[in-house]
Amino acid sequence: MRPDLFRALTYFPMTMSLFKGLRTQSGELIGRATAIAIMLTAMNASSVFAQTKTKEQLIAIRREDCRQAQAQAGNPAPSAGVLVNLAQCAEEGGATLPTVWRRLGDRGRDPNFVQSLMNATSNLRDGRIANALFAIAADSTKVGLTREAAIMVLASYVKPSLRGQIDRSLVPGEGWNVVPSRVVDVTSDDGAIALQPDYRTRLSGLLDSISKDTAHVSLRRLARFLKQEVSP
Repeated sequence: MRPDLFRALTYFPMTMSLFKGLRTQSGELIGRATAIAIMLTAMNASSVFAQTKTKEQLIAIRREDCRQAQAQAGNPAPSAGVLVNLAQCAEEGGATLPTVWRRLGDRGRDPNFVQSLMNATSNLRDGRIANALFAIAADSTKVGLTREAAIMVLASYVKPSLRGQIDRSLVPGEGWNVVPSRVVDVTSDDGAIALQPDYRTRLSGLLDSISKDTAHVSLRRLARFLKQEVSP
C-alpha cells in the first residue's frame, strides 16, 4: 500500500472496520463500495493537506533565498544569479539593487556585469530603484555605459518590451554601448514601492536633457530614441 494512502486511512478508522466484519455477500459488496468511497475521500484530504504544507514550505524557502541574495549582493562582485534572485524579491530587491547601481564605479565599464544588472533590474519596477537610476543617469561624472544602462531600465518601466543589449560601440573611444531591442511576452514585477504618478513626464524630461549631452554620442542617441518611445 502507498505510504500516503496508509497515512490517510489512519485518519479514518471507520474505513478499516468496513474491511472487517461484513459477512454476507450483499453486505460485502456494499462494504467494499463504501470503503472505496471513503478511501478516495481520505486520499483527497491527504493530498490537499500535503499541497498546503508544500506551499507554506515554498514561501519560507523563497523568503530565505531573498535574504541570502540580499546578503550576497553586499559583495563587491555579486553574481548574475544573485542579481536575478534579487529581482524576484519585491522588498529585498527594491532595497538592495539601488546600492548595487550606486557603487558600480569602474565596474560600470564591464559589459557582462552591466548587462546582468540591467536585465535583472528591468524585471523589478520599484520606486527606490527608479530614483537611484534617475540620479545616476543625470550624473555626467558616471561612466557612459552605466548611464546608458540606467536610462534603458527606466524606459523599460514604461514599456516592458523595451530591453537593452550591450554591444561594441561604433563610436571611437566609447568601447561599449547599449543597443535597444524589443522583446515579446515579457513583463516587469512591481516592487514594494510604486513609481511616482508623474514618472513618465519626469523620464521624458530627463531624456530630453541627456539628448543634448555632447560628451557621449551613444548616450545622446539612445536618449533621443527612448524619448520618442516613452513620451506621454
